[in-house]
Amino acid sequence: MWIDKSKDEIRDAILTIAREETGLGSFKEGGVLRGLVETYTRTLYPLYQDVINFYGGQFTYMKASGSMLELRGRELGVIRKSPRKTLGVLRIEAIRSGTIREGTWFVSSGELRFKNLEDTAFHAGNNDLAVEAEFPGALYNILPNTDIRTTSVIDGIISILVPAGWISTPGRDIESDADYQSRIMAKWDALGEDNRPGKYELLALSIRGVNDVKVIRTPRGSGSIDIILGGDAGIPSSSTCDAVYQAISDSYLLTRDILVKPATAVNREFELSFSGDAGESQVEQTLRLWLQSRKIGESVVMQKLYQEALHPLELNNLEYQKPTQNITIGPTSKVIPSSITVRSS
Repeated sequence: MWIDKSKDEIRDAILTIAREETGLGSFKEGGVLRGLVETYTRTLYPLYQDVINFYGGQFTYMKASGSMLELRGRELGVIRKSPRKTLGVLRIEAIRSGTIREGTWFVSSGELRFKNLEDTAFHAGNNDLAVEAEFPGALYNILPNTDIRTTSVIDGIISILVPAGWISTPGRDIESDADYQSRIMAKWDALGEDNRPGKYELLALSIRGVNDVKVIRTPRGSGSIDIILGGDAGIPSSSTCDAVYQAISDSYLLTRDILVKPATAVNREFELSFSGDAGESQVEQTLRLWLQSRKIGESVVMQKLYQEALHPLELNNLEYQKPTQNITIGPTSKVIPSSITVRSS
């Protein structure tokens, strides 16, 4: 009964037990008996705060973490998502025909490497080239127009571009405790017999590329629902939305009118200067990962940009030229960095 209780609540509980067990009634403040209770409380409280509260919470899906959270999830059939590589399509401009050999490496300005998985013929003009990240992780979800080069000399190619919407399968890190817990809670909610939001959330989060979902009941009529989707690397594609819609349709949930929509993109430029031991590419990548992890309806607050986004790098003289004020968004929108410019001084 003392789990998650404050020190005062524990003291009052001890006072109640002391009165009942001893039959004494003089526990006034400043008295000897009250002093004994206060001393006992100060001794006992850290034990509950640091040990019993922690381990007690580990046996619930709402407060468990790490391997204990995985155990809670597996009990409901929800498995933590593993890391995944980024897959995407680069744009190649050529002046003559040729072939890009399997395993050719393409390197971003931040030294992130991608390779093509098979021999690919190209012709004069614009050509698409499918590539895969070297390693799994959200770090490889680079922004459109990022500078990229090849490590090989390929005759006939004059430019390589990272186009808008280049990512076909977003890369991801191992699922965080917070995201994993959200799916576990959606599964728990989905066990109910009525038309609960958790049922829609669980189906949407099972689709590749979706890591955030909002279920909104709309005034279009009885059974009208909007499903708003956020992605691992920004805004989900139309094919991802179609896959979510199909999964919900196949489940025969109690809805008559359903729309599956990507979150509304709020595109913003980010520009900053700093001094410190970190390199410009490291700063850009750290800020990009932080921005890409923002959820639907989550505004970007300048205080967090200064105190949270780049805190692990311990930068000096950090200053944002863009933005200069909070980016406030609506409940169905998501902040998307259109560009990130970093300068060291």
